[in-house]
Amino acid sequence: MPEDASVRPALATDASDAPTVFVSPRLRCRHWAAGDRAALLAVYGDADAMRWVGDGSVLTDAEADRWLEITARNYARRGYGMFALEDRATGELVGFAGLVHPVDQAEAEVKYALGRAWWGRGLATEAVRHLLEAAAARYGLGEAIATVAPANEASQRVLAKAGMTRRADRVEPDGTRTRVYGCALPPAFAVQLVTAANRDLLDRVADGVFDHAVQGEHLDAFLANPAQLLAVAVTDGTVIGMASGFVHGHPDKPPQLFVGEVGTADAFRRQGVAAAVVDALLRRARELGCREAWVATDAGNAPARGLYRSLGGEEDADVAFVYLFALAADPRVPGGVQAGTDRDAPADLAAARPEPVDRRPGR
Repeated sequence: MPEDASVRPALATDASDAPTVFVSPRLRCRHWAAGDRAALLAVYGDADAMRWVGDGSVLTDAEADRWLEITARNYARRGYGMFALEDRATGELVGFAGLVHPVDQAEAEVKYALGRAWWGRGLATEAVRHLLEAAAARYGLGEAIATVAPANEASQRVLAKAGMTRRADRVEPDGTRTRVYGCALPPAFAVQLVTAANRDLLDRVADGVFDHAVQGEHLDAFLANPAQLLAVAVTDGTVIGMASGFVHGHPDKPPQLFVGEVGTADAFRRQGVAAAVVDALLRRARELGCREAWVATDAGNAPARGLYRSLGGEEDADVAFVYLFALAADPRVPGGVQAGTDRDAPADLAAARPEPVDRRPGR
């Protein structure tokens, strides 16, 4: 069940604010929220269902509190852990699924449990299949396993239908046997932060990632400033997505990350690329001591707003006005100056190319 970690962040207070992991035809998978405690006790308090879990005992109140705390730590430590599964049609919480590392085992292990009312509908297979896709595309995992009691034939069918294959049984210290399933997860892409040492990643860039072709002198100037960050998604030696940002220092508060641009090649939309590169920027910003990050996008850009919410962003309802100052002519654009907008970005990139706005994001 729960595993330990070393930091102590908080879960979202409300389920609507919890980051989304994936959306499947019938399910929304999201991070746990503080309000999930009752559902956790209901699902893992079912003695009939728990006969296949651990020693078969039901979850206690104290264990539920501990599990919520540990899951929040796992989100901060690895970016993933146990997740909640909601019925998309009703918003009702139907169960839980996730990726954990019991006692820090090397392989991520798939876990799931559904409320009794949701059994027999194929939801477990749907959840595990999409969870494995997220493990590769969103979290960069190369392998996942699942363990099951030899007598639990229903769960074995779920794992097989989801694409996992049986491996050698594991003999536990008490002599009992545990059936092990696993699968390799070839990454759809790899995410890297660009530095002067690996700048040649930008030698091959798919169309649509940047507004214009990458120019060496501009790239060198960008990378020479340690406050500027660039994360790219790469597959088969080609950059298919990027997110850039700038760490702002302030005389009166901790540094903040401003996410400037996000772009994904047309052929790789809706595959978690934008989420992965933005998440890489957020992680690096935390390492650099940033206490918050911000980004601006059009009110009508629903895909962009959905992306930022899925990563834990909170929308500021204040209206902001954008002012463009023409400081120099742009020879590439008739008439001189190119305005930075979202209009040329593919709709689902969650692309945000904001100019400075007349508000103080750190207030």
